[in-house]
Amino acid sequence: MVISIARGGGVRKGDLLSLLLFCIVEDVLSRNITYLAKQGKLELIRGTRSVQVPSHALYANDIMIFCKGKLSSIHSLMQLFESYALASGQIINPLKSTVYYGSISTARIENITALIGFNKGSLPFTYLGVPIFKGKPKRIHLQAIADNIKARFSAWKASLLSIAGRVLLVQSVIQGMLIHSLSRYSWPTALFKEIESWCRNFVWSGNTAMRKLVTISWSKSCRPLSQGGIGLRSLITLNDVANMKLC
Repeated sequence: MVISIARGGGVRKGDLLSLLLFCIVEDVLSRNITYLAKQGKLELIRGTRSVQVPSHALYANDIMIFCKGKLSSIHSLMQLFESYALASGQIINPLKSTVYYGSISTARIENITALIGFNKGSLPFTYLGVPIFKGKPKRIHLQAIADNIKARFSAWKASLLSIAGRVLLVQSVIQGMLIHSLSRYSWPTALFKEIESWCRNFVWSGNTAMRKLVTISWSKSCRPLSQGGIGLRSLITLNDVANMKLC
């Protein structure tokens, strides 16, 4: 079970000292969650093989907790957050907090959400721009990112841009939109080929749906300028490099 918790209040916008104090208090919360896990009051999810699932992950004022859906663990967490709220002024926002679950009966998850007042979510969901799902990455999990890229292409007035301008947009925007996800998952090759066809058509014709006959192959185009290319990078190669970095 994954609990996504949003907190609010206590941080003044534009106040650097307030942000520093928030980080100090946030570290106290993180240490307390880790301490609950070490005491056995928060039972964690078991990973596969030698993979160890973390107890929690922090980002800004959001926190994700990975634990089993036992009522004892939920009670321990809620007691911790109540004492944390009294000490720091950071209060949980139930309307923005969600429980994601798997391998739990419907009756149990209903009891948990009723007890803590959080929303009930389901897999897959998106967190920090990356889809979270169970199992091997499939096209259906990553299609939303590809749709956003195609919508970005449609919003540009390619007729007003030179080929160099289109190449720059693909380099800085399109590949920039993908790099975060490429460093997390091994994408299906078929989806890569579709996105690269949009990039190719946009660069040469200005329209993702219109293919133009050119004298240079796309594989040669995805080379540095010094090697006769146009400075673009192959998405398949980028994904392979990112996967090697994870290894």
